[in-house]
Amino acid sequence: MSLNRLPRATLSTLRLHAQIVRRNWLAVLSVCAILATILLRHAYHSSTQFAAYLFAVWLGAFVTDVIVSLFPSKAIGFPIRHSKLQEALVVLAFTALAFVPLIIRFSRLWPIPTLLPRLAFAAGLFLFSFFIALACVFFFVYRYKPSELGFNFRFWYLALFIHLIFGIVTLTVAHEKSHWQSWFHSEGISGVLITGVLQAAIPEEFMRTLLMTRLAALFRNNGMGLFVATFLWACLHIPSFWSQSPQFTVWQAAISPWDIIPIGLLWGYITWRTKSLFPTVMVHGLNLWGLQNL
Repeated sequence: MSLNRLPRATLSTLRLHAQIVRRNWLAVLSVCAILATILLRHAYHSSTQFAAYLFAVWLGAFVTDVIVSLFPSKAIGFPIRHSKLQEALVVLAFTALAFVPLIIRFSRLWPIPTLLPRLAFAAGLFLFSFFIALACVFFFVYRYKPSELGFNFRFWYLALFIHLIFGIVTLTVAHEKSHWQSWFHSEGISGVLITGVLQAAIPEEFMRTLLMTRLAALFRNNGMGLFVATFLWACLHIPSFWSQSPQFTVWQAAISPWDIIPIGLLWGYITWRTKSLFPTVMVHGLNLWGLQNL
């Protein structure tokens, strides 16, 4: 790689971000409303930490675009071969079904005392909250190939840069939020990989990729597709957030996951730009820095 390509890639990325803001003004306004709500509810005690969080998100997107610009390569992308409306409704339906096992798991109904209801819960969690049923629809009914839905290793190394950005920013302005040592100590490497990558990152990023691409085609606006998909993804965390703060009102519980929307937008953007789930899965699944946490 010639070094003189880096300044050009940097300038082209800055122009790209300006174009994204202009072309997706409604999505930008929606994000600004989310950020204003976070500030008004004083979710972050330090404005410096909140600003650092947003800076890390933007810098992650910036580095992603620079790398994609420096090392362009052909990719399949995320084709839609059937009705945009039909596919979007299917993903939305399975996203709604994912709420049911999560509500049970993080409510007073847990733990389930008897065997048959416990087995029914396990089946629902496996099929819907882990989006196994959704994957079956797209792979066996719609007959998409894995490569058409982002299962490839393109830009696999990008996750290293994103982790470096969030690690440096967190340790600089909010070192007390870093929880990677405690997580590895409590879970071990295998536990971190199972919990972070297999249980959370792969199913969630798979669902959100399907949702944001189908909604983008339906809305004819990539920004709104990304925003709505990320908003709904964040809402899936309402049951677990509410269980951690049972004193919340319904409204407080509903908006509590909005704090993870900025980092969720970054993860979705990385998938969109790289046409690959792998970098996002490795960033999401090993999200050990906690900069987005309250």
